[in-house]
This record gives sequence, C-alpha cells and structure tokens, in this order.
Amino acid sequence: MSLLIVCASQEHGNTRKLADAMAKEVGGVVVAPAEATGERIAKHEAVAFGTGVRFGSPYPDLMAAVARLPRQDAKPAVVFSTSGFGWRGGHAALTRALRAKGFVVRDELACKGLDTVGPLKLFGGVNKGRPDAGELRAAAALARRLAPAGPATTVAAPSAGASAQPHA
Repeated sequence: MSLLIVCASQEHGNTRKLADAMAKEVGGVVVAPAEATGERIAKHEAVAFGTGVRFGSPYPDLMAAVARLPRQDAKPAVVFSTSGFGWRGGHAALTRALRAKGFVVRDELACKGLDTVGPLKLFGGVNKGRPDAGELRAAAALARRLAPAGPATTVAAPSAGASAQPHA
C-alpha cells in the first residue's frame, strides 16, 4: 500500500508522533500540509490526514490545504488528531471537508496530547507523556486498516509468535 500522511503538527509534536508511527508501520510518507498537492496525492493509494486541535478546531493550515485540493474519485482516507481532550469532534470539520472533496473517510482516531495552552502552561500542561505507547499502536493499526480493499490487497501472514489481527 502506498500511504501519504499529511500532518499538521505544532507546539509539542503530538500529532507528528502519531504520523511517524503510521509511516513506520506501512512505509508511508509524511508531508506538511503545504506539500499536499493534488499531483502528490494522486501518486498514492490512500491518504491519512492528521491535525492538532486547538480550541475545538483543526489547524487552519491543514484545512486550507484540503480546500486547495482537486476533487477526488473515492480516494480512501483516514483522519487522526491530538488535543487536550482527545475528542473526535475536534476534527469533525476536517472529516466533512474531506468527504466534500470526494475522499472516502474509512476511519478516525482521536488521542490526547500534551496541552500547554493558556494557564495550563503555568503547571507544565496536561496529558504529559501523551500520546502514549498504546495510542502510537492505535495509530499504526489505523494505517494498517486503511489498505484499499479489493482483489489486489493482500494481508501478510503473521510472523512466528504473533497473532493475526482482524482486518477492519
């Protein structure tokens, strides 16, 4: 599978940590929103879009990048985000924008991340150590599930000692 990961990550790199876990899992390529062009997206079978969420909204640079993209013909996608609350609703506007552009959003992941906005900074922030190892594994699993369905898709046999995971 050829996966492009478009990642808007600021401040503490919370979202980038998830993007890197996804890229490592499936050999994906991580790019900044400014690098997400229609031509680049066309070269990949699927796209993951990740954003930090600030004050309940996805980062504006990612939203602007999506707005610039040409309409897609049912390109598979997933959405992932980090925020102080780890709430999926924070990236809902991104999911809607992608669907309006013709992406088929197959799955979503929202994780908590270190948050030092406003007065939280006085106390060193909340969610220290997040995203944690479990959330990084969840991001890797999200990337695996994005593999486009169809006769060309294959699932490798588990290695010795590993157990097969259900394919969502």
